Amino acid sequence: MNDETQPDFLDAEIAAVAAEIDSLATGTTDRPALEARVSRLCDAVLARPPVEAKALLPVLQDLIGRLDGAATVIQARGESGDSPAPARSARAAAAAYGAGQTRRRR
Repeated sequence: MNDETQPDFLDAEIAAVAAEIDSLATGTTDRPALEARVSRLCDAVLARPPVEAKALLPVLQDLIGRLDGAATVIQARGESGDSPAPARSARAAAAAYGAGQTRRRR
């Protein structure tokens, strides 16, 4: 993801979040800290111009897939340890991307 429209720090943050998500399933990641980091990443994506933010959709979908996989492993172990409700910005980002997908399907 070395597109010149995306700053290196965003690339690095995405890679770091992906690595933390991958280690989430092993129980070595601090869930509330990861949640805060994901929230900051969503804020950074939302701060990008719309064209650049939309270009990140496949990367964000990959992160969501990784989270789903980690959740499956955690649930299979019988753990709960639910984190508090996500920050508003994370919900806003999910709603924005979800609403855009719904409108395009019609």
